[in-house]
Amino acid sequence: MHGFYKWIKDKAGGLLKSTAKSFIPQWDYSSKERGPENWAQLCHDFCTAENTGYQSPIHLAMKKSSTLDKNLVEFSYTQEIFRKSYYNHTLQLESTGFKNTLVVDGSTYRLHNIHYHIPSEHHINNQQSQLEFHLVHRNAQDEIVVVGVLFNVEAVEEDVLKNHSSADSQWYESKKHVALNPAMLLPDKKSYFHYQGSLTTPPTRGNVKWFVFSDSLNITQKHFQKLKNHLSDSFNNRPLQELNGRTVWYHS
Repeated sequence: MHGFYKWIKDKAGGLLKSTAKSFIPQWDYSSKERGPENWAQLCHDFCTAENTGYQSPIHLAMKKSSTLDKNLVEFSYTQEIFRKSYYNHTLQLESTGFKNTLVVDGSTYRLHNIHYHIPSEHHINNQQSQLEFHLVHRNAQDEIVVVGVLFNVEAVEEDVLKNHSSADSQWYESKKHVALNPAMLLPDKKSYFHYQGSLTTPPTRGNVKWFVFSDSLNITQKHFQKLKNHLSDSFNNRPLQELNGRTVWYHS
C-alpha cells in the first residue's frame, strides 16, 4: 500500500464494513428528531459510523492545505445509460454497465452512481455553492472514492448539462433513464482537494477517499430548478464537520 494511504488508514482505524441486514431507521435533513444533529442517536450503526471521527463534508481552503505534487487520480469516462432512482432524499443516477472508471494509487474504481446535494455540502475558501454533484466509485475491495463538483447558478444561455458540442457528451433524459458522459460534469482544470472522510448520508461510514474540484461550474436557473424539484425537501446537505486533525491536500 502506498505510504500516504497506509498512514491515513492507520489513523482512521480501517475501513468500516457495511452490514447489509442492518436496520436503517428513517432520517431526514429538516426535522429536529431525525435531522443531521441527531443521526447518531437513531441507531447503533449511525452512532458507530459518526464516532469514527473523520466525517464529511468539511471546509476546504487552499491556504490551509498541504501541497500534493503528484496527481493521484486518472479518469476514464465515456457515455453510459444511468437508471433513475430516488434514494437518500435525492435523485440517484445508477450505472447500468459500470463502463466508467478512475484509477487511484494503482487501484481501479468503477462509477456506481451520481447524485447531488442542494446547497453544496463542501465549502471552498469560505464559500458555499448552490449545488454539488457526487460521483461515487467502488473498487473490488468495496473501498470508496467520491468525486465532488460544485455548481453555481448563473444567468447564462447554456450550462454544463447542455453546452457540449459533441453528440456523445450531451445529457439525454427519459422518464426512467439518463444517458450522459460523466466527464461533462468535471471542470476543464483538474485542480482538486483530497482528504480522507466519510459518506455524507447515514450511516456516515469511512474510509472514503474524497477528491473535490476547486473550480466550480455554472448551471442555469432552469436546470437547477429541475434538479431541485426532484428533492423531497428544499435542501439535502449535511452541515460541515470538524477536521479533527486531518491533513487536506491540494493538487493544482
